[in-house]
Amino acid sequence: MKRCIRALTLVFLVAAITGCVTRYDPFVISRSEIYERVDTLAMMPLQCPEFDRKEEVSARYEALITERLEAAGFKVIPSEESSSIRNSMVEQLGGIYDPNTGQVAEEKRQAVSDHLVQEMNAKFDIDAYIVPKIERVKAGWSGNSAAWGGVTETVSGKTGFWASFKNSNMSGTIPAMSLVVVLRDKTDSEGYYVGIGGIQLIGHYGETFAGGFADIPKSEWFVDEEKDVTAVTLALSALVNEPEPDM
Repeated sequence: MKRCIRALTLVFLVAAITGCVTRYDPFVISRSEIYERVDTLAMMPLQCPEFDRKEEVSARYEALITERLEAAGFKVIPSEESSSIRNSMVEQLGGIYDPNTGQVAEEKRQAVSDHLVQEMNAKFDIDAYIVPKIERVKAGWSGNSAAWGGVTETVSGKTGFWASFKNSNMSGTIPAMSLVVVLRDKTDSEGYYVGIGGIQLIGHYGETFAGGFADIPKSEWFVDEEKDVTAVTLALSALVNEPEPDM
C-alpha cells in the first residue's frame, strides 16, 4: 500500500508541475471524511535535500505547517517524538543498511516502521501522520517564465541573453523545488491527502547563450521566507480550507 501512496504522490506531482492539468484533486478521501477521522496528527521530520542550512529550514517549514494545521483545529505532535522513537529502534537494529549492498534492508526498514506506528499510537493515540517533503522537480518554462506547483518565476533574471526571449515561443524544463505534504492514516498505510506547493527554481539560464544552464548556489536556497509561506499555503490550502495566495 505504501508503494501505492508513493505512486499517487508522483502522479499528482507530475501533473502539477508539467501543466498536464489545470488543477488537480489533492484528496484521496473527501475533506469531510478526513475531519471525521482525524483529530491528532503526528508530524514526521521534513525530508529535504542536503545543504548547510537544512536544520534551520526544516524547523521553519515544520513550524509553518503546524501553525496552519492547528489553526484548522488539529492537534499536532512535533516531529521530535517520531524521530526519537525511530532513531532508538534503528540503533537497536544496528542500522538499517545492508553492509554488503549499501541499500536499505527491507526487513529492517519494515521493523522500524511497524515499531514507530505501534509506539506513536500507544503514546499519543494519533489519528494520522503528516509527512512533509521538499522534492527536486522539473518546472515547465516558456519565454522567460517558469510555472510549477502554483507559482511562477523568471528563468534568467532581469538581464542576460535568455531574458531577451521572454516573448518567444521557446520552452523546456528547468530544475526547481516543491513542497509535497502527504496525510496518511494512523497505520501509515492509507493515503488521505497529497498537497503541493512550488518553492523556487534551483537552476537558471546564463547571461550569455554560450553560458547556457547553471545551478543556483545552495547559499541562495530558501533565502526568501515569503516563498516558504506561499509553498505551505498552497500545499495545505485545500485541507485547511484557506484561499490560495494570488500569484
